[in-house]
Amino acid sequence: DLATGEHRWQIQADEPERQGYGRGWLAGDVVYWPTRESICVVETATGHMVREQVLRTPEEYRFGGHLVGYDGVLLVASSERLTAYGEYS
Repeated sequence: DLATGEHRWQIQADEPERQGYGRGWLAGDVVYWPTRESICVVETATGHMVREQVLRTPEEYRFGGHLVGYDGVLLVASSERLTAYGEYS
């Protein structure tokens, strides 16, 4: 809660592959939250997951990393590579 500083919700995952993996990206009224397998889009006001986008990557490469968006492109910076997702990627 921006006004009080209190936690209103948090993401918890029971399985290791569902846990956060990198820094999320706050975009308007949603947070893009990376895991090893996907990006979860979560409403900031409620903590409700709007959608989960599973990302296809080579078998040996696990997704996850720090997220940043710019001009219609989502960048994912991991320890191994920088990946761009967008309309033409």
